[in-house]
Amino acid sequence: MLEPLAHMIMLFDPQHLVINAAVLGRYEREFLERCELALQERLSEVFAWKFQLVAAQDRELTCAKGAALFVIQDLFSRPQELLMRLI
Repeated sequence: MLEPLAHMIMLFDPQHLVINAAVLGRYEREFLERCELALQERLSEVFAWKFQLVAAQDRELTCAKGAALFVIQDLFSRPQELLMRLI
């Protein structure tokens, strides 16, 4: 299970991975936390930065659409940083 996530992190260099694990119900948060810890440990020699696994906010959309929505929401929640990067 962690192998595809590790490859995704190494290939795309994200700060956040958005995962829709709603099927796990009340265990979703624990699942994400355990995966995040295992990946941080496994990739600690490869990356010096931290990344975070995030539960998809919109359960009706596919993971790719959910990830795009998360990025857009994150960017617009910090408009000053967004503007600084555009300059």
